[in-house]
Amino acid sequence: MVFIGSKENEMETKIINLPLKTIAGIKNSSGVWDLPHTWEALTTQLEEKNIVDSVSNFMTLLYHDETTKKHTYQFASFEVNTHSDNYYGFEKITIEDGLYAVTVHYGSCEEIGPVWDKWTESWLGSSGWNRDYNRPNIEWYVNSTGLPTEMQLTYLCTPVKR
Repeated sequence: MVFIGSKENEMETKIINLPLKTIAGIKNSSGVWDLPHTWEALTTQLEEKNIVDSVSNFMTLLYHDETTKKHTYQFASFEVNTHSDNYYGFEKITIEDGLYAVTVHYGSCEEIGPVWDKWTESWLGSSGWNRDYNRPNIEWYVNSTGLPTEMQLTYLCTPVKR
């Protein structure tokens, strides 16, 4: 495990190996600004199916084009059992295991975009690691209902390789 970030304005970053994950959810190809509507659709469908309380590990998967470095599509999702065939009628994606650079964001989801940009510019560019475009960036939401905005926690996970 590598720890980076001891200066006051640097974000602490850890390199971890995330295991294989099976994800179910809704794809959004309209751009990141339409992602809140995709999350609203996912939440509505989970509520209609009466399964919102039985799913966990909510994540946004962010896929990028290696040539343009632009977002190609996003996926509003939740984790499902890798050995299950029940995806509750949602699209299934498998994320292969591998190394991820991970940092923590405290605050609202609306602030995540600039935090991603700052982190990737300040850390990834000088870290000696390269972005692995074969796997998505992951915004992994670790929140409980009723938390104040400043206590909301999101892991920002970027796939990396040497």
